[in-house]
Amino acid sequence: MKKLLREFEDVMPDELPRKLPPKMTVDHEIELVPGTKPLARAPYRMSQPELVELRKQLKDMLESGIIKPAKSLNGARSYFRRRPTTPYVCAQTIGR
Repeated sequence: MKKLLREFEDVMPDELPRKLPPKMTVDHEIELVPGTKPLARAPYRMSQPELVELRKQLKDMLESGIIKPAKSLNGARSYFRRRPTTPYVCAQTIGR
């Protein structure tokens, strides 16, 4: 995977776009199954500098409209992937 990412590094953006793409014709949603419980997983532990960077990036994405506050009781873990220049935030969805 690392070899593939390095090979196509020139087409990968260094920063996230500041705007969302145009609205699509299909809205995706997560359908909940009545009576099921959310999966319990421990959060990913971050160092203090990672936590500061996460909060900064989330604040920037909220202000630019790329993300919005969740209304779901469930969520996804966030973690950092390293890049040659700066770390960037990833979200990990949890499946069964």
